[in-house]
Amino acid sequence: MSLMANQLLGLVPSSGVDRVFLERVKGGFQSSGTTWGIQEVLLILGILVGSMVIFLILRRLIPFLNLQKYQLVKTGIDRIESPRQIRRIITRSADLRAIYDMEVFDKAYLEIYNCMPIGLNKSNELEIDISAFKDINLDFRDKSVMVSFRMSRGGKKEFYQFETRSLYLDTTNIRGLKERSTRLEIPQVITRGQKRRHVRIEPRGDYSFVVSLLRPTQGEDQIPVNAFKRVCDTTINDISTGGLSTLLRDDRLAQKYHLDDLVYGYFKLPTKDLSAQNIPTNYFFKAKIISNENLTQGENLMKLMFIERGRLVSESKSVFFRPLSWASFEDLSLWIQAYQRKLLQEDRGTVRRPVNVRNIYTSGPLEVQPKYPRQPLSREPDDSA
Repeated sequence: MSLMANQLLGLVPSSGVDRVFLERVKGGFQSSGTTWGIQEVLLILGILVGSMVIFLILRRLIPFLNLQKYQLVKTGIDRIESPRQIRRIITRSADLRAIYDMEVFDKAYLEIYNCMPIGLNKSNELEIDISAFKDINLDFRDKSVMVSFRMSRGGKKEFYQFETRSLYLDTTNIRGLKERSTRLEIPQVITRGQKRRHVRIEPRGDYSFVVSLLRPTQGEDQIPVNAFKRVCDTTINDISTGGLSTLLRDDRLAQKYHLDDLVYGYFKLPTKDLSAQNIPTNYFFKAKIISNENLTQGENLMKLMFIERGRLVSESKSVFFRPLSWASFEDLSLWIQAYQRKLLQEDRGTVRRPVNVRNIYTSGPLEVQPKYPRQPLSREPDDSA
């Protein structure tokens, strides 16, 4: 067998065999083996280069992944239940020195307490700075609380809320200072305050207000106040930072407004008993009609989308209108939050209620029961004399 192979390879002379052909076959086998070896080398080099590229990419991504704890959750998530994401949100809120609005579900705690988060301690408890509150009656121990706060991302503010329980009071030095704090259990769930881009509410009762539709007689961007003519007054149906809907109780007037028409308007928000600050008195706006629906005889629902916000300048007694930005109706969102908080307090029975205090300066006499009633005088003569 080996002899035959050697003859085929041309190592052993054999008559009747074409040596030139055998040499060509032998060279073909040799070149084929050499080519396969180069392919293997190139494949190994390609694997090494790919591995190095992947390593460099991961090296770039690792710092980014470490910074995830300083980033908010995805925009589409409205209910956060992951313990890791919850810790990231709380850690970021402490790093950004966010302000927590803490509501205690106890009738003895009638305020919304503004606190600052200190951070998470070694026991995985959330520590809240309460050194600003000097009232010794504020215990904050073993209470059900609701915390609301907001943080910015990409120029937009996102609102977060969670319910948990306070544990006990203590002092902490997480930030290198000795601070008085209360410990909260880390929440199981955090929800975002705005499920949609704009939270829409329906003001009712004492918080319902009138929306006046206006028609300017001159100007577009800068309009004098006395140049506005009131067309009609309508009743608010619902409102958000993106627009409002209003009830127009005049069929003939409603027929004058059509889809995509631009209208000017004005309203004033009621703020009595609301924990809202820095809310302007006057709201001027320019809006586009996106719907005008006839509900019943003599009642029409008109939906408006804000496109410009007007700012009243007292010096020139005029209103400047500018296109909307993400912060145009930020003050309106504060009122919406305060109104929602008011409704929640009423639902839980934790609303501050007025205390009936007697006015001591009233003209009527005070009915006071003396501690030692006056004894009647004796008119009988003294026998001892």
